[in-house]
Amino acid sequence: GDTTSLYLKTEKEYVAKFVVKPFFAKERTKQSVTVYVNDCEQGKYVFESGKEFPKIIIDLPKSEKIHIMFKYEDVKSPKDFGLSDDTRKLALGFESMEITNKQ
Repeated sequence: GDTTSLYLKTEKEYVAKFVVKPFFAKERTKQSVTVYVNDCEQGKYVFESGKEFPKIIIDLPKSEKIHIMFKYEDVKSPKDFGLSDDTRKLALGFESMEITNKQ
């Protein structure tokens, strides 16, 4: 789909850092994602081929329920580009997530 969600519970305030890799193919050399925490926009990140990819860093409040949502601007499958029969809609691949204490 065009979103990815992550649900957490925190005992105090934290910072979450995500390292992601965009799915690029043929004419698609740009991908944008807007990140929300509990329905509040935290930032928009643009990934462009040939440029350094931004790090996604967001503050997490102390809360019984935290909903982190990544909303993508353009999702396409490898099949859409004639790369394979894979019909999964792709935007970003998550390589790592690090949660640290907020300083």
